Amino acid sequence: MGISFKHLNSVRSLLNWLVNHELITINLMVQNLQYFSFMRDEDQRTRKLLALDQLHAMKGLNHATQSDAATIAAEPYELLAYNQHNIQCDAIATESLTNFQELSILTNIRALLFRGKIAEAEILLEQNKNQLKDQPLTFIELIQEEARLAFFNGDYHLGLELTEHALFLKPNHISRLALTQMKVLGHFELGDFNMAIRTIEESLVLTRLFIYSSSTHYLKSLETKIIARNQSPQIARDFLLRYFEELIRSKCLTLEIVSVIVRTQIDIFMLEGKEYLSWAKANYWIAKTMGEELYVGHAVLDLYCNDQNNALWIYSKVLPYFLQRFSRLKQLLFNIENDSNEFVSTTAQTLRDFFLKHQNKMLQDQHKFRSEFDLNNQISNDYFSLRPQALFFKAFNLFVTLTTENTLFKVFDTQDRVPTALMSLASTSLTKEEFFQANWGTQKYVPHLHDGLIRNLIFRIRKRTGLNIQINNGTITLVGLLVI
Repeated sequence: MGISFKHLNSVRSLLNWLVNHELITINLMVQNLQYFSFMRDEDQRTRKLLALDQLHAMKGLNHATQSDAATIAAEPYELLAYNQHNIQCDAIATESLTNFQELSILTNIRALLFRGKIAEAEILLEQNKNQLKDQPLTFIELIQEEARLAFFNGDYHLGLELTEHALFLKPNHISRLALTQMKVLGHFELGDFNMAIRTIEESLVLTRLFIYSSSTHYLKSLETKIIARNQSPQIARDFLLRYFEELIRSKCLTLEIVSVIVRTQIDIFMLEGKEYLSWAKANYWIAKTMGEELYVGHAVLDLYCNDQNNALWIYSKVLPYFLQRFSRLKQLLFNIENDSNEFVSTTAQTLRDFFLKHQNKMLQDQHKFRSEFDLNNQISNDYFSLRPQALFFKAFNLFVTLTTENTLFKVFDTQDRVPTALMSLASTSLTKEEFFQANWGTQKYVPHLHDGLIRNLIFRIRKRTGLNIQINNGTITLVGLLVI
């Protein structure tokens, strides 16, 4: 199908935008002009996906390669899969799409890995290795996924070896950034911080070119963790907070970015020896919302190390499921509980040091727990099933809804009463008088003067957050908010 000169400039601008934001590469621009013209005229569903507001969100797509981009241009469902995984951060929806549509091998493998289906991903990798050897760019991506699999299994030596091999084969810039991030992860976990920092410095051109790539965010997280160990946790926290504030101002947040920040904060808390239960709960529910099972398992392990009241129940009833699925978690738990002279990863050492510091209190609590309660009846399943609707991060006045579709990221002004109201109601129900005093200070509550103020504030909270606030017999209750 031809394309008129009238539309050529606008289509070329769109393609240039896609190149700059990583969805396709330059050498595919000309051959895709015809497709984009056809898509504009014929396929309204795909047109909607490529509307400019959606394209703005697609700044985070970092998996697209030259070979993948050709598939994306030919198959709208590939674009939908990328959107679901990278923008909506919905691994479950991505996996569902692979079950109903014929998608690329790489998309299928990634979907399986992030859903925690390690054995199935491993089989798919082995089945396609030989037939993809004559497609160099796709083969590099396959090695990249093989390296990801090794890291998922906690085999950092193998992961690093595969990453080096893929980089030697000269991938394109987008793949090089993703592989560089994996290389830094390998050096970090193996304790070679100097090499990790050197590799980060070598990647500066790529991270500045692809500033919204998820690989860039992970590299920043790893840099923060190294600063925490080489300098101090407080310097690392300040570094992380500045970066997160930049991302908030950019208005390009995704659940994945919030997840990266939360997990990095948890690492800093562990180094300081401070408990981080609310952050561990946030980490659990973000990972659960995204459907990324390995990170759900990591969050459960964090909860086990932090929630002294429920540690034995988590250990006996929840953790075994993830230990059976992920050898990396099994090895982590073994390293935490056994102070041997064998080499352990940096993450394992950090968890072990934290666990040993809090172990005595945990053992005392668990002994009391065993003596007073029946394990089967101590805690209901509500501990993991009462899903919050949203998170509120006090340090940033940031409100985040726990949904993969139309996720709301709302930053409140420091003078706004809504954050104070949210925090006052997050842990308990309040009478009107208590709610008034929590939000307006020491003024004496007078119903006929102040009930209108209360109603107006509750209306604003409902309108701006979508949260369910109930008022029954003068008592105000907020359902479904976790404050961190």
